[in-house]
Amino acid sequence: MPRPYNLRERCVTFDVVTHPLPKILILGFGALGAALARRHGARYAFRGVKRTPIASPPCPVVTMPIADDGLVPHLAWADHIVFCPAPAASNPETYRATYLDNMAAVTARMAEHAITLRSGILISSTGVYPESGDASIDETRDLMVETERQGVLVQTEHALIDSGVPYVIFRCGGLYGERRDTFRARLAEGRITTAMLSRQFVHFIHINDVCDAIDLAIRRGIVGEIFNLVDDSPIRRVEFYRFLSALYGIPIPDVGPTPAVVRDRVISNAKAKSRLGLTLSSPRITDYLRASASAS
Repeated sequence: MPRPYNLRERCVTFDVVTHPLPKILILGFGALGAALARRHGARYAFRGVKRTPIASPPCPVVTMPIADDGLVPHLAWADHIVFCPAPAASNPETYRATYLDNMAAVTARMAEHAITLRSGILISSTGVYPESGDASIDETRDLMVETERQGVLVQTEHALIDSGVPYVIFRCGGLYGERRDTFRARLAEGRITTAMLSRQFVHFIHINDVCDAIDLAIRRGIVGEIFNLVDDSPIRRVEFYRFLSALYGIPIPDVGPTPAVVRDRVISNAKAKSRLGLTLSSPRITDYLRASASAS
């Protein structure tokens, strides 16, 4: 049986000290890091860390693994870190290496070298929540660890919280925008099939809205809190995939029956709107994709 996982938030707010260019270190510099540096580049000094080289980044990017000893001077440089690596595969082993092992290495180095931050920001996932459960899920929901990947995400959150670093955790829906719109390619390659057409709600968030949430948390000096980041249009998976099929004119391969019905699960973004003052730049993924298809 899944065991309850109670996550207590330690809600703290500190006074923001005015600084001409607060320094942000982005660990796992990819699409989100690039979007953040471009969108808020006038407000912060950015530096990225990425395992592999990146062409024409919008800020300095150091090529090294996150767990490398050479990360220490970059951690010491930063006022804030944004931890947002992306796993190269979806298996539990890769998830653990990408999230939990890297987080453990980062927090251990900060403790060893007495490095203090104004905030450590973790880009987590709504995947920490059970696949089915209450009709409306907010940040106070007790977590039930049902899968290995989910367990890794929950443990990564706890590794940051337990480290004593002033934390902010963003549990994000699926990111879109900034070259993350791979839906057409997935359809064309046959990676979306009838076996995936469940009626469960899925959640998304535009990458610019995640950037704005990070900016708002830093500027308002908010730490010790967790926020769901999803847009205003939860949509059933079957409806979303059929929308994509019609939009791009690509049929969904029939490989068998659809999954069994699961209970509805809608994730609330009310706290991000009220506590952060977040205004969504793209509240509906279907409107965004329709406009993008028309412009191409």
